[in-house]
Amino acid sequence: MILRLLAVLFMAAVVSGQEVLGNIDSDQLTEISGITRSRNDGLFWVHNDSGDGPVAYAIDRQARLRARIELEGVKARDWEDITSVQAADGSVELFLADMGDNKAVRDSIVIYRLLEPVIPEGPAIKMVDLLMQAEAIELVYPGGPRDAEALLVQPAQGDAPARLLIVSKRHSPNQVYACDLPELGSDAAAGSTVPVTLELLGPVRGIEDPNITGGDLSQDGKRLVLRTYLGAYEWDVPDGDVGAALTERDWSRQFLLPLQPQGEAITFEAGGEALITVSEGDHQPLYRIPNP
Repeated sequence: MILRLLAVLFMAAVVSGQEVLGNIDSDQLTEISGITRSRNDGLFWVHNDSGDGPVAYAIDRQARLRARIELEGVKARDWEDITSVQAADGSVELFLADMGDNKAVRDSIVIYRLLEPVIPEGPAIKMVDLLMQAEAIELVYPGGPRDAEALLVQPAQGDAPARLLIVSKRHSPNQVYACDLPELGSDAAAGSTVPVTLELLGPVRGIEDPNITGGDLSQDGKRLVLRTYLGAYEWDVPDGDVGAALTERDWSRQFLLPLQPQGEAITFEAGGEALITVSEGDHQPLYRIPNP
């Protein structure tokens, strides 16, 4: 315990250079629980926790609201994370995870998947409102319901399909679950009405804190990060296998995050030079934390 406390104090000393990019300027964003980088230069996608509609929001680097996407025909229950991944054809897909389950009572969870829209650039800040359709991927856990707040998507590699990974919360050790992803819009994606049973890959190595609240994979797929309410842990993924990195190797770097009312969201900057995080709460700061 003393050694872990000394490690935390050491990390507090080395996590210098953190920067507040701006404070969330919108009263619509009071419970941000997920964030991901955008292919639209200088933008990030965020969403609220339970209580909001099926809406994703784009904010800029000054934390100003720039766009809203409402998912047509979708009912949001408890959205907990969002991630983005570049497909083989160069398009970017967004994944929104309706998987919060504090009491572990949900029979299934749903991941919504859609193509990321292009948000027009311009000198004036203009609000963009979009109504879009999304594919729904219904998932069940082996062994029964559980809570989770961290979603990762491993890009397709050669003949290997993309993989969706979920890291559980409230368990020590936290567990990693995964399934293959068919191509967006394929017959396999659109035609299935049977929930997919996730595969249990095993426990996360090296994290004793059961409160994993978010995660992300770097744009090049070579690093991943998981966060808790206080810190973040980064793994190298040299071979592109995210599940193996989490279950077979200890984390490579640790970050003490800013003190936040309820910090759950984290993403890599587009180039991977920094981590971006924001908390639930009114007009919270958008932090940039250099990633050495």
